[in-house]
Amino acid sequence: MEPSKKPRTPKTDVIGLAFTVLLACASFYWAVGGGLARISALGEEQKDLTGQLSYVTELTNVLQEGEEALQSVEAWMEELRERLPPQMDFSGFYELLTERAAQSNVLVSEVEPQGMTIEEECVEMPVSVSAIGSFEDFHRFLFALVNAPRLIKMSSLSVSPEKSPRLCRIDMVVSIYSTRQEEERRGS
Repeated sequence: MEPSKKPRTPKTDVIGLAFTVLLACASFYWAVGGGLARISALGEEQKDLTGQLSYVTELTNVLQEGEEALQSVEAWMEELRERLPPQMDFSGFYELLTERAAQSNVLVSEVEPQGMTIEEECVEMPVSVSAIGSFEDFHRFLFALVNAPRLIKMSSLSVSPEKSPRLCRIDMVVSIYSTRQEEERRGS
């Protein structure tokens, strides 16, 4: 004897169809839902990576600016080394001073070294200078001193009138420098 089959009715067909659709929806949700969660997680990861990329780009720009600044400082230091003689040479400075004064029509009346000071990386010698000339001549003279091949720094400057209407007197203190190593060798 065969087991009895229940006859199919529209009600059982609808229940079977509903069950099949429900099973298909659940499978679809399970398959797609996991993918949607992964897509959402990837979106958050993308935001995080975009932020990190912006930060790294910003750091790269800062490093490039720092490298450019360092190159500028290195060039300036090289120029400074070229303008800083290895030994204190007052006679060489005196020749430079009087030569630039003569080229500028300025009469140097007094030059007096003030002694040496040993700084961290160099030796400084302040020098008092008095000169007479016209204002325009002093301008040329000071410009020539500032642009001299050796490092010269002016720390004070005063101008006073002379008896002649076109002339004035300039009193200034300039400092000349040399590297410290040579002076330390001389001291030992």
